[in-house]
Amino acid sequence: MHVAIVTGGYWGASGVYTNVRDLCGYLSKNKVDVTVFSPDVVSDRYDEHVSFIRIADVKFIPQVIFYMLAILKTFFRKRIDIVNCHDSIAFAGIYHICRLLKIKCVFTVQASIFSKNRSKDYGRLGCAIYRFTNKFVATKADLLICVSEEMKRCMIYCGAKEEKIVLISNFVDLEKFKDVRRRRLFVPASKDKICLFVGALRPVKGLNYLLDAIPEVLRKVSYKVKFIFVGDGPQREKLVKICKKLGIEKYVIFKGEMRWNETLAYYAQADIFVLPSINEPFGVVILEALASGLPIVASNVDGIPEILISGKNGLLVQPGNSRELEEAMINLLTDDSLCKKFSANGLKTAEEFSWERNINRYVNLFNSLAAQ
Repeated sequence: MHVAIVTGGYWGASGVYTNVRDLCGYLSKNKVDVTVFSPDVVSDRYDEHVSFIRIADVKFIPQVIFYMLAILKTFFRKRIDIVNCHDSIAFAGIYHICRLLKIKCVFTVQASIFSKNRSKDYGRLGCAIYRFTNKFVATKADLLICVSEEMKRCMIYCGAKEEKIVLISNFVDLEKFKDVRRRRLFVPASKDKICLFVGALRPVKGLNYLLDAIPEVLRKVSYKVKFIFVGDGPQREKLVKICKKLGIEKYVIFKGEMRWNETLAYYAQADIFVLPSINEPFGVVILEALASGLPIVASNVDGIPEILISGKNGLLVQPGNSRELEEAMINLLTDDSLCKKFSANGLKTAEEFSWERNINRYVNLFNSLAAQ
């Protein structure tokens, strides 16, 4: 079986791209032939898992055209059984090629413009485009893989038939975090406490609410606390200004976008993980933090409560509520026994969401579609 993975990015730090990379690797390990179509790979480059086709990015020419041509060319070189698309704009063109060539077309729904607050990340034109492509995907895909109940609700709202929806969450590669967990055992208790955020610096991440909570955390916790932000995005300059206004610039460190190994190093150094999103379709970084053994504070929004149970493997707070964020962070920074409880329970949760345990859901699904 040959599966074509169509994605807007592969090597980037986005949770969507992390999920795509892991999916490709585990499909290949299960003897599924995989070709990735993405703008950020080198043409005909191979690694131990998959082959890549680079999609050109030419000014004034819609990129969807290059996706369509690449699928056509690859199909006649080596038959494609299934296209699994992770980009709604690319899908709008690829769908017609799939119909022509009688290829099953599956779309993985990892975000929706119809999710609450999602439109904060896009301008008026962007919202209009994504509303159209979301509705097109919902009604045209042969199958929709939704990563959370929230995404399933969005697709049904867009017109998808429930029988065409399969709920398969994102998963985490536990092997990647084995060394992180080992390194955390040897972190000295005397070091400064570190609160970690990993993700894009965008409005829906709710980072302004986190910054508003920091002064009170610094005042009420008797030792030094640092807040490390790993990731970059359009809000960085605004967030830096907020830090200066609040007088907390010495305690908040913006690391920018980092390589994977560097990000793992911060998971190993951190004491707690914070995700204050006002919209989060699933939250791959939640799984990464759980796999690292980190206690977590996160917003009770969208797909997050499908992973975290407040008081068991983390603390959930209302989105956009700085005071609840402040109280939750203080609780974890001052209660070692609570942190140990969340860490142990979190590792058990991560095992439930491991690729090793769940990859057969994808393999069986793709085999079933290819046989139709």
